[in-house]
Amino acid sequence: MATFDIDSIRFDYEAHQRQRAYETAKYASQYDTEEKATQLIRDLLNSQGWAFDEQVRTKSGKKVDFVVCAPEATFAIECKRRMTVYHNNGLNATTLADYLEQATAYSVDLEMPVFLGPVQKPMTPMNACLGGTNIDSVAALNIFGGRANVGTLIVHKQNDLQRMAGNEPYWFLFLRGAAFWTQEKGFNEKRLNMVCSTGSKKERKSLNDSQDSVVLFGPEGLQELPSAVPASKSAEELHQKANTADAVWHRSSQGS
Repeated sequence: MATFDIDSIRFDYEAHQRQRAYETAKYASQYDTEEKATQLIRDLLNSQGWAFDEQVRTKSGKKVDFVVCAPEATFAIECKRRMTVYHNNGLNATTLADYLEQATAYSVDLEMPVFLGPVQKPMTPMNACLGGTNIDSVAALNIFGGRANVGTLIVHKQNDLQRMAGNEPYWFLFLRGAAFWTQEKGFNEKRLNMVCSTGSKKERKSLNDSQDSVVLFGPEGLQELPSAVPASKSAEELHQKANTADAVWHRSSQGS
């Protein structure tokens, strides 16, 4: 029967965790300004070939940093710098509550999920919302924010799979207790919906509802983009159509 040296196993595990923490801290330090954090998100979106527009004005007159048109869904991202445990108050619960309030308002205006990020913390979709009576601030944000259609964009450098694949940053979108999108599996069909509960019953509305469209108001007049952009649409086509100054996005029913 095989025997195990528990102390050696514990030391190896702790050393691995320390290395992950070091790599993430080193990676996070590169994106400690709004401009650098925004460029990181821009690079991540471009790596997937998704069309997106920046500084999009909502119907309340506020601006959200990104509206992304992927083949499977349309969603928004609000960029926040220093969302990392390696910066004072970066993932403080009070700070995240302020971010959640802002993102919730954007989600109500846009009628689409809004993701906060980049959260720079070594974690996977398996432990991004571990519950219980004692949970960390990111897990709390994912658990409670998800019910308000607010998720997180989590990214870090140290990950075994990505290290073997060329040491590219590992990242995913997380919403309401599960992955919304991962590099390995793409979009999660079970999360391609919005919370629309009006009482104790859990109610969800599909992001791909054929009756819904994203309406864009700009200097060129009213235009429409499908809520789920067909894969045949190129990023260039969508950028050309959406690139109007001071655009206002909202979702409405066709024919209403």
